[in-house]
Amino acid sequence: MPYAHNGEVSLYYEEYGPTDGPALLMIEGYTAQLVGWEMGFVRKLNEKGIRTILMDNRDVGLSSQLGTPEQTGKMYSLADMASDVAAVATAAGAERFHIMGESMGGMITQQVLTDHADRVKSAVIMFTVPGYEAQWMATPESANSGSSEGLDYAETRDEAIEIFVSRERACHIGSNYVFNEDWARELGGITYDRCYRPDGWRRQNSAIADFRIDPNKLASFGKPTAVIHGRRDPFFSSKAGEYIADLLNGELHLYPGMAHEVPEPLWDEFAGIIARTVEAGER
Repeated sequence: MPYAHNGEVSLYYEEYGPTDGPALLMIEGYTAQLVGWEMGFVRKLNEKGIRTILMDNRDVGLSSQLGTPEQTGKMYSLADMASDVAAVATAAGAERFHIMGESMGGMITQQVLTDHADRVKSAVIMFTVPGYEAQWMATPESANSGSSEGLDYAETRDEAIEIFVSRERACHIGSNYVFNEDWARELGGITYDRCYRPDGWRRQNSAIADFRIDPNKLASFGKPTAVIHGRRDPFFSSKAGEYIADLLNGELHLYPGMAHEVPEPLWDEFAGIIARTVEAGER
């Protein structure tokens, strides 16, 4: 199994698509393992000639756990997680790369653009915020609900799957797109079997809590970017997406019926946006 190493942190990753295609690092969100990227969507990117590199962030999946079940406070920052991304790219032989991230992965992506800009050719940032602050939340309750929804510790696999489904459903509140409960239930089982460590999620949450991107550094990135955000996101206001796109002088794509999700009816459109951004970064 392929692992990258950032100091003592081991990071599991998988690659798909043409080995000679432009490398795209795909960064998952809070609590999510790399299996959260649906393979049907990944294949659409591969069919466009993109080499996709999926990774488990620290404290989820097959990557390192950074503490014991009792250690749930802040033990690292999103800057450390951005360094993890750079380490995976290096291990995969991608000295320069493209990047996309959703939710927390979008925060990490912004950090990569400020800390490792010389290695990045282009970026796609999906439904995230430039800082974990009230002004960027969809509602006053969003910060708490987004970080704690469905994180109760389960005693059994079945209970863990039910909690997982409830969390996924919360991400789809208000969406115009059908919630695929069968897939959510299947994914809940897959993630449980790969690694069930809710204490790791809480350490990720502690890293998110004080995230604030440096707007001047982000604005200086100067390479092709696209921002995708749903106007019905129950956690993060679309104003956050507008602000990030403005700083980056990038494409902005707002979807009126989309929540905190990557809905299948939009896969073709998203793949087109991503491929166009990657192509521009290659030029």
